[in-house]
Amino acid sequence: MSVALLVIIFLLLGIYGWLSAVNCGVALLRLLPLSTLTRHGLKLFAPLWDVMTWLFLLAGLAALATIFHRGRLSIIETVMPSLLVGVVAIVLRFSLLAYMTQRASAPGLTVLNWIFMGVSTLIPLSFGAASVHLLTGKSFWQTPSGVLLTAMLVVGLSALMLSFVYYVIGQTPRGRLQFLARWLNIFLCVLGSVALVRVAVHNLPHLLTLSLVWFVGLLSFIIVLQVTAWLTRRERYMWWYLSGVAGVSPLLLMLANRPYLAYPTSTLASAYNGTTYGLAAVVGLAAGLLALVLLASWLAWQLLSGRRTGVGRRKTA
Repeated sequence: MSVALLVIIFLLLGIYGWLSAVNCGVALLRLLPLSTLTRHGLKLFAPLWDVMTWLFLLAGLAALATIFHRGRLSIIETVMPSLLVGVVAIVLRFSLLAYMTQRASAPGLTVLNWIFMGVSTLIPLSFGAASVHLLTGKSFWQTPSGVLLTAMLVVGLSALMLSFVYYVIGQTPRGRLQFLARWLNIFLCVLGSVALVRVAVHNLPHLLTLSLVWFVGLLSFIIVLQVTAWLTRRERYMWWYLSGVAGVSPLLLMLANRPYLAYPTSTLASAYNGTTYGLAAVVGLAAGLLALVLLASWLAWQLLSGRRTGVGRRKTA
């Protein structure tokens, strides 16, 4: 039963992590010159991404807090500093987004766009730091494994963000962007291998499970795909593989953390509250399905509008 609950919760949180990277990518797009952005890129400034992101986050956290009701307070106290930073950053992002939408702020290297970029990046990093605390039992800077996991979070988020921007803007004179995305992918593989060795040889032996091996294996396969994409000139599509890795990463890491919910003080069995399982599962799945419907509708609309734009260009030519 606990495995099924973890799948429901952390797939929701995994999709939230992916959408957070998209939000960071959209914030990075705001820093690019207006001439670089296509009509498709400009449409990404709509607040729909934020709505879906917070819907997945709230659904995942609500299901987590409801199902594991007995360990909720102790976990919140443990990761309170990171959560406070994340909540403040969310409020700032909403305020900035409302202000920029009302004022129709233009893209470019303005102070407002830089602040928006920094706040957008701080949100997933703060929640990621809280997750590292649950895996290691200490703040991310207090153990070498915590530092490694946090470095993987930073590099992975940066690689996914840059890959998203490169996927959106396409073949434009942004060679440095492509270069950075390529080397961040390779660096992420190296960090994953080092983290596996560190876990196996030194501390956190409870994480040395098949789930962690699968996680590192997915990271290692990035090198093969990166070389293949570079040779075939399809590096734009690295974004989709990185998206898949981002989506399943929270689930694999939390499965590796079993039998602990928060290492080493709170176990899944001690924190589990079976009487609320049905309600939390239904609410979480309903919210996830609603967000998936919204995302599918948006993607379908983008594809149809892209086809119409292509037909219009051919007729003009």
